[in-house]
Amino acid sequence: MANPDTAERFDPLLSFLEGIAAMIVIFQEGKVVFANQNLREFLKKNELIEMSQEELVQLIAQDTKELLGLLERAEKSGQARPRLIKLNEKLEKGKERIAYTRYFKIGPGKYATALILMDPESFWDIETTLVGKPQRFMAMLDSMKDWIWEIDSECVFTYSNRASERILGMPPEELIGKNINDVLSSSETEQFIKELSRSFPSDKELIVYRLSYTDKAGKPHYMELEVFPIFDEDGLFAGFRGISRDVTKEHLSLQRVKLSEKKYKTLFEGANDAIFLMNNYVFQDCNAKTLEMFGCNREDIIGKHPWEFSPEKQPDGRDSREKAIEMMDKALTEPQRFYWKHRKKDGTLFDAEVSLNRLKLSTKGKMLQAIVRDVTEKFEYEARLEESAAKFRTLFEQSPDVRMVTDSSLRIVEMNDAALNALRLKREEVIGKRLGEVLPERLAEDFSRMITQVLTTKEMHRTEYHLQLEGLDCWLDFVLSPIPGREGKVSYVLSSGHNVTPRKLAEINLSEQKNKLQLIQDNIDFGVMVIDRDFKIVEMNRQLSQWSPNTKAGDICRRAFEHCKFADKDAQGCPGERVFSTKKPYYESLELECDGHKKFFEFRSLPIFDEKGEVKYVMEIIDDVTEKNLINRQLDMMRKRAELYVDLMAHDIVNYITPVNCYLDFLLSSPDLSDEHRELIRHMFEQLSKTSSLIKNVRTMGEAYRLKEYIETQDLKELIENAERDAMSLFPWKNIKFTHSFPDGKCAVDAHKLLMNALSNVYQNSIKADAHDEVVIDTIVSRERDASGEYYLIRIDDRGHGIPEEQKKALLSEETKSFESMYSERDKRTSRGMGLRLIRMIVELSGGSIDIEDRVSGDPSQGTSFRIRLPIKT
Repeated sequence: MANPDTAERFDPLLSFLEGIAAMIVIFQEGKVVFANQNLREFLKKNELIEMSQEELVQLIAQDTKELLGLLERAEKSGQARPRLIKLNEKLEKGKERIAYTRYFKIGPGKYATALILMDPESFWDIETTLVGKPQRFMAMLDSMKDWIWEIDSECVFTYSNRASERILGMPPEELIGKNINDVLSSSETEQFIKELSRSFPSDKELIVYRLSYTDKAGKPHYMELEVFPIFDEDGLFAGFRGISRDVTKEHLSLQRVKLSEKKYKTLFEGANDAIFLMNNYVFQDCNAKTLEMFGCNREDIIGKHPWEFSPEKQPDGRDSREKAIEMMDKALTEPQRFYWKHRKKDGTLFDAEVSLNRLKLSTKGKMLQAIVRDVTEKFEYEARLEESAAKFRTLFEQSPDVRMVTDSSLRIVEMNDAALNALRLKREEVIGKRLGEVLPERLAEDFSRMITQVLTTKEMHRTEYHLQLEGLDCWLDFVLSPIPGREGKVSYVLSSGHNVTPRKLAEINLSEQKNKLQLIQDNIDFGVMVIDRDFKIVEMNRQLSQWSPNTKAGDICRRAFEHCKFADKDAQGCPGERVFSTKKPYYESLELECDGHKKFFEFRSLPIFDEKGEVKYVMEIIDDVTEKNLINRQLDMMRKRAELYVDLMAHDIVNYITPVNCYLDFLLSSPDLSDEHRELIRHMFEQLSKTSSLIKNVRTMGEAYRLKEYIETQDLKELIENAERDAMSLFPWKNIKFTHSFPDGKCAVDAHKLLMNALSNVYQNSIKADAHDEVVIDTIVSRERDASGEYYLIRIDDRGHGIPEEQKKALLSEETKSFESMYSERDKRTSRGMGLRLIRMIVELSGGSIDIEDRVSGDPSQGTSFRIRLPIKT
């Protein structure tokens, strides 16, 4: 029975050991990996694998210390002298056995210790089998792939298995009798022998060595040797036994890896681009160009995230952190290349081109390589180039003149819309074509001659040209200008001319646009009509008639106009008339009766100007908002009803609670109360106070949502003092001490009306979190400045039990409902406060922010520090 992993390593040896008439066990790393049938039957145990060495020795030997020492000596010197030991009293009444130990290799870097127990009369038979190397055992050794050898104290080979023929090209018969220096001739071999001489026989431990050698055919090889000493029966040093294997392939592979690493390091450090190595979104390494590009030291980058070297938002408006994580996650499946806005250490922003690639290494995590190239100059150059091209394109495309660019082979390179419209051609029909393939024959001949003249003379040519297109006479004043290229060579000619042909095409285009507009008007869900200065409807869409199937759209509009007459005029009034006079858009909502039902309409009147800037038409946009108004009214009614219920409930409950508080306060002042009853009444008082606070906070929540825009100028000092008094009134039985530190002068802020309530709740929770006899809360207000401007920093420090680090971020998240998560289960029963979410909302409505930190940095148990920022009133 053997461990499967062990069986795979030395299967031939196991078969051999099973056939020996002795009890045999093999240990590896202090555990049983093999036990033969004789031992299992003797101990009457089948499950011995994975049993510890100490446990098995206790089962076998009467003196466990003696047998463990024998195994330990075998591990140090390769083997130990046979020793006669007494078996456990429970086994054959303490009968004696010969204990024989061996320490041997079972794989690369793996060793095992064999313990053989046998009758004294059988010992010499077994010793002869193992030491005398019978044919069967020799055959087993010869079949092994590793080269097993022995040399005497003079370094002369005394034994070798058949693997020497494969590794050295020398059979054992040729090898035995030769000195190791003659077989493995190299300077490394001499160093190896010196190493053996220094290490053995004093240390008596295994040595592992790697050296190069040349085989019999002159081919270089690399060999790994594991060597341990051999001792004779008297314990005297007799030579060395070694196990060697050819590691040429592994060595050459390692050298290639090292060379590759060296090349990569050279490229990495010598690259003109910044190169990062990242693992799980964190910078692990960077090259010298990175430090130059970002203007920082290596310590400023390693361990940081990409978004820490970026502005808060990217040019597309996305959050830098969110977008960076998205791009890095994509790079895990396929390479990514994109543009990014980075920030240097000094805050300077620059444009970069980023390439992300996944590195498939054995390192755990998500390894990425990022190559960052500063493209600020490129972007600036491209921007200037694009600006120049845009100007040319604007002049070229938006010019009312006919314009065309041709090359030296008289092919059309570009043609603007005016020319295409005049010729009634499409761009794809002319680009790349010769003039003769596009223009009429006479026109093509004349232009070919003029363009050739400009290419030859390199001078501008001007001519007035007459032609007829589709029966229309056209006169064009053409200017042909040379476009110089490199070294002054003229390769292109720009032909510009004024023509009147677009007039007809403009009319066709106008008709098409009108049809498109009419199609749009007829398919929108609100009414559109156009009236002239005589208040006649010249255009309207289909939606007007759909609102009232039995009534003409004109009648609806005229009835609407009657409701919009000016009070001081007798003229025919309508929304359009006001637009005609003021030249400004006009908006009005009307309630009209249509088919016996009241409907609500929104009128938007927009001016349409003529070429002189006068209002020629008015476009009326009429939207039926009946259903929307009905929904809004219902919602408003429901909101008012809910507010009424809340006010009624709060008022009545407070009225009920007030006399109860008075009764409890009266009872609490009685001198006849026992301490137990006094504590009970105090708990009742606390619960009623908590109920009152809850009602107050519900109303505060409603007011905060209803009065989100209710901002007023307030004195910060007065706010804080009122909040302290409000909080202290809820804990009359506690000894509370407030300390202050304010800047000189008045501290004016534009804050929400409910900011005092928010500050009071912060104080309340600080009081509840402090179990000391005296509750001390420090409030420090300072005037600070950052990139956004000046602000007041309110620091409220308590000495309560504090908030663990992992909870701080959670308390500021959107899901935080109350301060209760700050307390232990015991404290939750007495916690009181409107909740950090509402406090944060009121602070943010005041234009500020709130953070939570330790009062003593790194030690939450010393109390909590609330940091509130409020902008200074300018």
